[in-house]
Amino acid sequence: MLIPLFDINNRGSGITFTPVMTIIITTNILVFLYQSLLIPDLQAFFKEWGVVPLKILRANEIISDIPYYPYITLITYSFIHANFWHILGNMWFLFIFANDVEARMRPMIFSLFYLGGAIIAALFQILYATNWNLDIENIYSNKAMLINLSTPLVGASGAVSAVLGAYLRYFPEAEVATLVLFIFITIIPISAIWYIGGWFIYQVINALFNPESHVAWIAHIAGFVYGYIFASVYKGKEY
Repeated sequence: MLIPLFDINNRGSGITFTPVMTIIITTNILVFLYQSLLIPDLQAFFKEWGVVPLKILRANEIISDIPYYPYITLITYSFIHANFWHILGNMWFLFIFANDVEARMRPMIFSLFYLGGAIIAALFQILYATNWNLDIENIYSNKAMLINLSTPLVGASGAVSAVLGAYLRYFPEAEVATLVLFIFITIIPISAIWYIGGWFIYQVINALFNPESHVAWIAHIAGFVYGYIFASVYKGKEY
């Protein structure tokens, strides 16, 4: 197991707690505490505020008092997590990599970029769940697909993947101080290209050979590619 501890980035901003990143992490923690302590039926909560693909596909048939529902869930789902380890992993990666990306983009652009990553990741996960076929009639005739499309998607991993893609594009020469838990335990620096690149390859392999997993591999891949392309187009401010 390779656990990132912190990045070593000579071209970074040197700012640990950037404003938008701090707000995002704080909001995720508060939402998690709220759902853990005050929500008796988590599955109902997930189905209302997570992305349910079938709701997005049938949005014109849904009447709700919630503004822009169900499209608003393309954002709200990224602030909801299934369990403690889910939120810990996402927020830890965000804490390590988002500060330098935000400083490079500046807070306002980073805010839009992050939310865009959440939306893009969810949309591609929905397309994957339909087998890349948006024919509603075909969906209703396939019970297995219907179950998948009725399962809520939650978690910030798609947006965090976008941050990883942007980080790799902006700072390929950076290193990641990594805790290695294998036969031995040690801390070593690993090039961002190898660490984040390896992470991306792992997502692709699982998407190809472990498609029945409950992990949204396609959302991770789509978020990462979006982040890399965005950072390629928007250079931001170098330090």
